This record gives sequence, structure tokens and C-alpha cells, in this order.
Amino acid sequence: MVFGILHLRISGILFILRNKKRSYLVELGGIALHLIFYSLLVFSILGLSYGLLLIILHHIFQGLYIAVNYETPFFSNSLSN
Repeated sequence: MVFGILHLRISGILFILRNKKRSYLVELGGIALHLIFYSLLVFSILGLSYGLLLIILHHIFQGLYIAVNYETPFFSNSLSN
């Protein structure tokens, strides 16, 4: 589930591009601004190596968080037996 976060982000962008509503450019612009400002903030404070480490750990823990909170019924049934 660690790489599931990247899949969620990419599939969200693809969904916006496929289902072009009136405000799809605003949504894509918001995503782009978020990525730019997040990267600038992290790398300007921590530098390249620690910034990459923080981003990787952030995605890992976010993936684990989603996996724990939104587990599939398969896992919940196998744990209860």
C-alpha cells in the first residue's frame, strides 16, 4: 500500500483529465501549485537529501495509514478467525 499513494495521486489527475468539467483547469492548477510549493518548502528547509528522505517517509506513512484505516474485508475476516 506504500505505492498506493502515488497510484491515488496519478489516478486522480487522470480522472480530472478524462472527465473535464468546467473547473478542471483550476483543479489541475491547484495540484500543480501544491506540488511546487510543497517541494520548494521541503527542499529549501531540509536540502536535497533530507528533503527526499522526508518525502519518501511521508508517502510511506501515509500509505500505511490508509491501509490500516481502509483495510479490505479480506484482512478483517482473516484477523477475526
